[in-house]
Order: sequence, then C-alpha cells, then structure tokens
Amino acid sequence: GVQLIPVPDDRFQTVRIAAHFAVPLRAETAAEYALLPRLLTRCCADYPDDLAFSRRLAMLYGAGVGGTAQVIGETQQINVSVSLLDDRFVPQDAPILPECTRLLCRMIFDPALTDGVFRAEDLAEEQRRLAEEIRAERNDLRTLALQQARRLMFAGEPYGLDRQGTAEQVEALTAPQLTAAWQRLLRTARVTILAVGAVEPAQVAAPLREAFARIDRDPVEGMEPVVHVPAAPRTVTEPVAALQSKLVMGFATPVRAPQETMAMRLAVALYGGT
Repeated sequence: GVQLIPVPDDRFQTVRIAAHFAVPLRAETAAEYALLPRLLTRCCADYPDDLAFSRRLAMLYGAGVGGTAQVIGETQQINVSVSLLDDRFVPQDAPILPECTRLLCRMIFDPALTDGVFRAEDLAEEQRRLAEEIRAERNDLRTLALQQARRLMFAGEPYGLDRQGTAEQVEALTAPQLTAAWQRLLRTARVTILAVGAVEPAQVAAPLREAFARIDRDPVEGMEPVVHVPAAPRTVTEPVAALQSKLVMGFATPVRAPQETMAMRLAVALYGGT
C-alpha cells in the first residue's frame, strides 16, 4: 500500500518530496483528516516549537514544508511535503536531501506530542484557523455556489460531503481524537510518495522504508469511484443576499478510461473552466 514514484528532472534548481495519504471520504472523519496535515507541518518531536523548527529549515538552505487536505472523487487525500534546494547547488560535503527526507519522516511519524497525544495549544490554534477558513468560504459566492451544487447533485454520496467537514465539527475535535486519526492514517491509508527533481530514488526510499517498517500496515481497500446515477429532477431554493449571480452547471457522467477523462477535461474547458 506504499509506493514511491520518482520523477527525475534536472531542469529545476529545487527538489520536492510529497507524501500523499489516500483514505475514503467519510462524514465522520473528514474534519479530523483535514486538520491533521496542519498539525504535522507545525513542528515535530526533534524541533518541538515554531522557532526551533524554523531555524532547522533555515539551516537547510531555506527548505519549506507544506500540508494540505483535498478531495479527489470519493477519496480524501492528506498531503505532507518538503521542498529543498538541489544538492548540486550546495557544498558537496553537506548534502541536504538526506536531512530533508529524514525531516519529512519525522513530521509524519514523530510529531510533537505531550503524554502521547497532540498538544492542546497546537490543536487549538489550527482548529481556529481551519474553522475561520471554512466559515469564510460562505462569503465567497463562487466557492459557495460550487459547494452547494456538489452537495445537491451528490446528496447521499461521499463526493457530496464537505471536504474539510464543518466548522462546528472542527471545533469539537479533541487531542485524543486527532491522535487516533493520525495513527489510523499511518496504518490504513494508501500512500503515494512523489520525488520530483534531480534525485536518486534510493536516497529517498531508504529512510521512508525504515519509517514505514515501524507501522503495522493494513491498507484500506474499496476506494473505486462511485458511478453516479442521476435522480429525478428537483428544485431547491436557498435565498442568499448577493449583488451578482453565479451559474454552476454540473454534469454527472460515467467517465472511466483515461482517454475519456482527457476528452471530458477538454469539453469542460470549452465551457470556460477546468
């Protein structure tokens, strides 16, 4: 359930290593998984506060980390990444790719915990930020229109769920709950690791293989896309105070083959978006 995909390319001055954890999108876990990458990229056990973590990144020639949660079909993806300067542009006796790969592993497998759970202060800060972002989306009418169209079209299906849960669900999360979600993610997610740039795959694979060897893996099965069967037409009215209208057109189609997917993307682009 874990694969490394190297994308060798020496045209760039940087390297990016990204770990993508795929789990089924479910109403009861969406908020947990949406909050996790924010906690994992704040710091880690080796560098347990913002200052120490920032200093370590600065020592690695300004390396950067990122964490996001997104929805692809009925799958929720939790992404944790590190970007760094290519070793061709640093002193030969001090390569940083091994150190950055180990730092990525430490963020994922050894976050900063207190008494075995995520720290209350870290959780409270990230809860506040995520809840504010979710509530702010209701002020962005374009985002709101797209979300409502998806919820209505795919009501009762995973794809119709909120990709980050609701603000209330986020605010209700506890440290033990998040810690259990993190442990479940490491155990059950299907994992794809991308290494893009002028990098030897073995340099990345070794520390990752060692880190995953500590986990009793049981990858989840059954994440095939749901074939949507449109229901009977219905009309839904939700009054919104707005000065400008937003039109969203949704088409549910049983596209499966890769060539059909590309043709559909081109068809959607002709409508003015992607």
